[in-house]
Amino acid sequence: MNAAAPRRQRVLLWVALAAAVVSTGGLVASTFVKSPAQQAAEAAAPPASVLTAPVDDRVLANTVVTRGTVAASAQYEITPTSATQGSSTPVLTAVRTKVGGRVEPGSVLLEVSGRPLIVLPGAVPAYRDLKPNDDGNDVAQLQNALKQLGHYHGGDPAGHFGPATKAAVTALYQHLGYDAPTTGGPGDDGDRSALQSAQDAVDNAQRAVNDMQRQIAGGGSSASSQSSAKQNGPSGSGTPSAGPGSGGSGSEPLQVQLQYLEKALQQAKQARADLTARTGPMLPAAEAAFLPGFPAQVVAFSAKVGDPVKAPLITLASGQLAVTAQLTTDQGGLLKPGMKVQIASETLGLQATGVVGTVGQVTTSGGSNPGSSGGSDGSSSA
Repeated sequence: MNAAAPRRQRVLLWVALAAAVVSTGGLVASTFVKSPAQQAAEAAAPPASVLTAPVDDRVLANTVVTRGTVAASAQYEITPTSATQGSSTPVLTAVRTKVGGRVEPGSVLLEVSGRPLIVLPGAVPAYRDLKPNDDGNDVAQLQNALKQLGHYHGGDPAGHFGPATKAAVTALYQHLGYDAPTTGGPGDDGDRSALQSAQDAVDNAQRAVNDMQRQIAGGGSSASSQSSAKQNGPSGSGTPSAGPGSGGSGSEPLQVQLQYLEKALQQAKQARADLTARTGPMLPAAEAAFLPGFPAQVVAFSAKVGDPVKAPLITLASGQLAVTAQLTTDQGGLLKPGMKVQIASETLGLQATGVVGTVGQVTTSGGSNPGSSGGSDGSSSA
């Protein structure tokens, strides 16, 4: 009995050990054995998921940075082409501006022989003296300039230098502190005598008509009218006015003589009107400079007071500002007219916007440094 007990214990131990081994094997085998459903699930695609990332909405562009020179789009050299009224030799007598100075419409730049050089708005250069009774586009330009300055308010046909334009020219010179130049020269001495003679001719003709009308009203004879049959013409010479027969026996009826006198009166008045229309205030070409754009700026002026006038006397820059820059070959291909540009002034601390105006042709020039093989450059203006 006692010997059988240890054997039974050993048998139970082996049975327990075998059961443990079988259990462990089953567990290990279960990890490798999969059902068809599980295999299909593992082979299927994973469920969809949401992926996010930041996105920038912007225009992709190549930026060209370069340096350029800023200047006005056009320059004008101005020199009085003839002596001003009252002087045979043009001499600079006063300077009213300086290099870099700003020029506005209606301003006086300088004085030549005591007369002003006035800057006015207009695209047509001053190529002739503008005188009363003149016609043309340059007269219309003068009228527009005087209107912008507040001196002309209409009254003459466009492009005709009439009484209203004469009054506006006078107002311009008075505003600037100068006597208006006239067709008769300084003081209008040259026209004053002719205008007085024309007025005398009208007065004499009017008196002759009045005398004849009184004779007719009083029942006088035709012979009594001979004493008033002469008048002074525009040139001051005596001219018969009573018609045929007036210097002889006076055979013409008084009414006929009156008709001749009235006709002479109308002719004298017309001569006076014609002379008045073509005389008076004017604008000499030597005293006016027209610029198409304002404001303008003085860019060159080297003469001094007392110097004789020599060309070019003064140079002005006018119009919109433009930036001119040199570009390399690869930069030139990136720019086209109309593109927007940003302009910055490092000196003044200012910024502005513009557009590319033109892109010049590519040019090739040899290098000045030893070993240089040359390069291609283009130019651009904005």
